[in-house]
Amino acid sequence: MDRDRIDELIDIYSRGLLEDTVPFWTRYSVDHEYGGYLTFLDRDGSLFGTDKPVWLQGRIIWMFSRLYNRIEKRPEWLELARHGLDFLLKHCFDTDGRAFFLVTRDGTVSHRMKGNLWKGPYHLSRMQMMCWKLLEEMREGSQKA
Repeated sequence: MDRDRIDELIDIYSRGLLEDTVPFWTRYSVDHEYGGYLTFLDRDGSLFGTDKPVWLQGRIIWMFSRLYNRIEKRPEWLELARHGLDFLLKHCFDTDGRAFFLVTRDGTVSHRMKGNLWKGPYHLSRMQMMCWKLLEEMREGSQKA
């Protein structure tokens, strides 16, 4: 594939992500009432379910964190990642540290199945991304003081 075609595809996918996909999820999935993200959305953004799969909460946190850390330092992306992380930490882990599979909109456990060897590492990368960012902010703050 030649360089012009590669550049064209990068442009297509970048615009699709930043002008369509991310604005959709930002507009419709953020649960301002209970925290976290609503994910059972139809193409028009209408809601057809309110349970929250924990793995998908983590995935959206990862998405906003990745956008912030790799694409552009937009404060709203960092805030949206924190919004999900707050919900995840408050509602989605049992006392043994394992993640639940599914919670209700308000964070009540709706399915007691928990993480396994596959699921644990799936959440870990998102948590590491947020921890890394928060530690960087703390370091920057202490250097300014």
